[in-house]
Amino acid sequence: MNPELKNNLSNSHYWFRALYAFIFVFTSEVAAMLLLFVAIGQIVFTLISGEPNRRLTAFGSSLAAYLFAIFNFVCCKTESKPFPFADWPEADTNDNVTVIKDAQ
Repeated sequence: MNPELKNNLSNSHYWFRALYAFIFVFTSEVAAMLLLFVAIGQIVFTLISGEPNRRLTAFGSSLAAYLFAIFNFVCCKTESKPFPFADWPEADTNDNVTVIKDAQ
């Protein structure tokens, strides 16, 4: 057996990282479902009030940033584990919210 392969297979760092990756993939599925509920809530709120709910917009933005952090970890772009091992990502404070108006 290749000594480098044997060393990699016996290195606990890789196995723990793989375990964290699987846990975060499951967590991303839950977060994606939550993001779907946020989107449905925004649709309903916008239909009723005519504009998006700012709190849902902020939460959706931070949830999307969390999903992005998970994907970066799972794809080995970073070694930084996302929440709960790091702070929850802050929402994009950009107030550029596009409101869809009737195009008549």
